[in-house]
Amino acid sequence: LKNNTPPDAVILQDSLAKCLPITFIAQRQTYVCLDASPEDHGGDIDKRIHVHKKVFNNNIKKAAKDITHLKQSKEIDYLYLSTNSYRERMKFFNQDGYTKKYSNEDIVILQVN
Repeated sequence: LKNNTPPDAVILQDSLAKCLPITFIAQRQTYVCLDASPEDHGGDIDKRIHVHKKVFNNNIKKAAKDITHLKQSKEIDYLYLSTNSYRERMKFFNQDGYTKKYSNEDIVILQVN
């Protein structure tokens, strides 16, 4: 993540509990995180949790609409996903023009264009 994103990137991760690797190791700002205070993110933390839940909704058809909305909001620069989470939503990310910046067997990083 640190090598494939700019220092000022805002990252939305598929798990609200994946903040430590993103904030401390990769030194990137997360959009929302359960183990950080609202002041760390700025803005309305409840709104951000709501956005996260909608994008990573288990109902993939409903999530597809929110994936499109997320791109249009311009609040998030990159998505940090587990490979499984990406596979479940891949066709929606691909058709909405997200660019894969990095992937391995565990994670996928998508740029929000």
